[in-house]
Amino acid sequence: TAALGIATVVESTYIKVAFYYDGASTLTYAVDDVVLGNMTATPTATELTVSFAALAGTTAAVTLTVDYINVWRER
Repeated sequence: TAALGIATVVESTYIKVAFYYDGASTLTYAVDDVVLGNMTATPTATELTVSFAALAGTTAAVTLTVDYINVWRER
């Protein structure tokens, strides 16, 4: 499952991205503390991995700076 075109990123601007998985079937996503949508998500593995990527639209170098990552798990 994929969600495309969620937000426009402006060069040299920090944004806050958040994801919440309810543990059952819904993944909710937000940008700058505004919930922008959700999708059905049913992980097939017992472990989930946080990943980030930058897609270059030209041959120029693209830099992605991640200031911090917080992950919480409720037992």
